[in-house]
Amino acid sequence: MYCTTLGQACQSVPRRFFMLTKRTSTAVWYPALKRWQVNVQKDGKRRTFTCRTPGRTGKLECNARADEWLASTQTESDMVYIDQLYSLWFASLKKTASKSHWCPLESRWRTHIIPVMGRKRLDKVTEGQWQDLIDSIYAEGKSKKTLQNYCADIRAFYKWLRSHGFTTMRFETLHVPKGAESGERRVLQPDSLRVLFQSDLTTWRNNPCVDQLVRAYRFQVAAGLRPGEVIGLCWSDIVGYQGEATDWKKLSGTLITIHRAVNVYGEITKGKNKNARRSFVMFPLLAQILEEQHHYTGKHTQVFPIRSESAYYEAWQKYCRANEIPPISLYELRHTFVSIVKVLPAGEVKQWVGHSRNMDTFGVYAHALTNDGTRAATDFGNLYGQLLGTNK
Repeated sequence: MYCTTLGQACQSVPRRFFMLTKRTSTAVWYPALKRWQVNVQKDGKRRTFTCRTPGRTGKLECNARADEWLASTQTESDMVYIDQLYSLWFASLKKTASKSHWCPLESRWRTHIIPVMGRKRLDKVTEGQWQDLIDSIYAEGKSKKTLQNYCADIRAFYKWLRSHGFTTMRFETLHVPKGAESGERRVLQPDSLRVLFQSDLTTWRNNPCVDQLVRAYRFQVAAGLRPGEVIGLCWSDIVGYQGEATDWKKLSGTLITIHRAVNVYGEITKGKNKNARRSFVMFPLLAQILEEQHHYTGKHTQVFPIRSESAYYEAWQKYCRANEIPPISLYELRHTFVSIVKVLPAGEVKQWVGHSRNMDTFGVYAHALTNDGTRAATDFGNLYGQLLGTNK
């Protein structure tokens, strides 16, 4: 019985259907017979293998003969196909991973991997065949990041297979082709950035109106947050926040803590990774944006009560069209932040945006102390002041 639906475990298939037959006994020396002997079983069939060579060499040879038979021509019930094992792995993955992780993975396997590799037997697949698959996806013009995701999927799949005893294969040379290019990244140019901080208008049914999310756009580009982090930000995440009694002038220089995000599927998560959970010092521009926002959403739990990331993206694109800003994605607002502050020490920026040590933000990561965080806030504030022409 084979799985026909991707992402659904083959619950009705006995586990022995999938497991590679392993020898559970070892050769024993029988002095009277002057030979090594081992008994093994596969699919209800028992076989005895012997070897008359004395010593450890004979024992190893006897065991090897048994192993060769166990791994030899398999019956239909021994055939393990990639799509069957993928279904089991995927069912296991869904139990522990967020939808934002497993949903794109399922799409990659459904569109590229299963059609090519699904009906191949695990014991017949080589690393070269997996590399051929990666090369064919590269030939379609996919970006370097996409190809890295495919390679990571395959390695994770085989790691699971090894941990469950299906194979011992490890990849030595699987790689992204050298010619793969990173996807084009756009950022807001200075003129567009100034428009963002000057214009509150968008359009509704072809008529101009105030964009209720304009402060979210400004806060994201000024703080370097991910879209989901903007949506997940709560007033309680601001150290010193006291509701209507908040002294906003004193909040400049205090901490904002990022420890949750809302993904594209509406799930509340703890962030993309452990580095995403972080704190940074607020500079005056951020405090000003939050003070203005508080007049509108101070009674809400969320700072920016946005229905979903897709609604956020749609509103942002509409704002860009209304203000003749070359369209970029919400993630590219974050890229804009990194581009603006790239003249500063890499360590400060890595900690601020929540990048890992080995991620190339634009340099080598250095540990940032509390004083470094305060200095970073001052530096970032000065850079934005210069760019927006607000420095006195």
